[in-house]
Order: sequence, then C-alpha cells, then structure tokens
Amino acid sequence: KKRAFETSNGDYYGLGSSSIIANSSVCALLNLWQSSRHNFGLEITIFSRLLFNIQLLLGGLADCPCVALHSALLPVLSELAKLNPDKVRDCVETRELFEFVHEYSGNSSKTDTTAIDDGSRNDLSPTERKKLILDSRLTQIERGHIIDLTFGIITISLSQRCYTNNLYPLITF
Repeated sequence: KKRAFETSNGDYYGLGSSSIIANSSVCALLNLWQSSRHNFGLEITIFSRLLFNIQLLLGGLADCPCVALHSALLPVLSELAKLNPDKVRDCVETRELFEFVHEYSGNSSKTDTTAIDDGSRNDLSPTERKKLILDSRLTQIERGHIIDLTFGIITISLSQRCYTNNLYPLITF
C-alpha cells in the first residue's frame, strides 16, 4: 500500500492520487457488492472482506501522500452503516475499526496543510501538479474527520444491539 508506482519516465504516484480513480474504485466495489446480493454467502464475503475492510483499503496510509481514496470511500461506508447497521455489526469487527482509529490518531510530522489538487488547476504545469499531489498529506483536521467518521460507523453499528466481542475493543481503547 505504501509503495509508490514508478512510471517509465521516473515519476512516482501514490495510492489515491486521482479522485477519478478513487471514485471509480469505490463504484467498482459497490457494483461488485450489488451484483453479489443474490448469493447470501458471497454478498457477506464481499461486504466484510472487500467493501468494509478498512484496514485493507486504507490501513497504513495515514502518512502516505494522495488521499483521494479516503474522501471517496469513507462517506460511502458511513452511509452504508446508516442503511445497514445490523449487517455492519455482524460482518465488521470493531477491533479492526479501532486499530484504524489508533493509526490515524497518532501525531505525524509528515502532515501538511496543502490542499489536494486532483488536476483541476490549469495554471500549473503537469510536473507541478504531480508534485503538489504527492506532497499532499492528511492535515490534522482531515485526520480528525476520518476518526469521527469511523467512530460514527462504530456507534451506528452498535446502537441497536451490542455483543461482548464487539464491545470489548471499545472498553479497552
């Protein structure tokens, strides 16, 4: 996840550098989940191991540049938690969500206040746009928003019914 991909001309791109690619990835995950709804076992597997696997999709990226995937995926997951709180509670372990919160709540010296530019500024050359995108990091405000969204998902999923194995990570956090 943290490694950058090198192109033929030596430029490095981080994961999630394009909002178009991030939105397309989220749409692909949602389409896959929707197409699997006729098979209960497959739907649960895709929901829990792909769509709601926050550690797989965003874990380890707290200090990485290019955060377009965060802004595309987390609001969708929050909305899904609102629509399907029982499914989220039954399919997603709160321990993994708390590990994600712990990762993003750590202070980082690499955070930057630069806003992400997904290529919409025409006054910059392509090289300057790439540098701006790669230098973009999560600000403390963005980290706080990610943590709030994750706590919202946890709260929604545990609000109607809570099992001991889901509550234990909250008590020990």
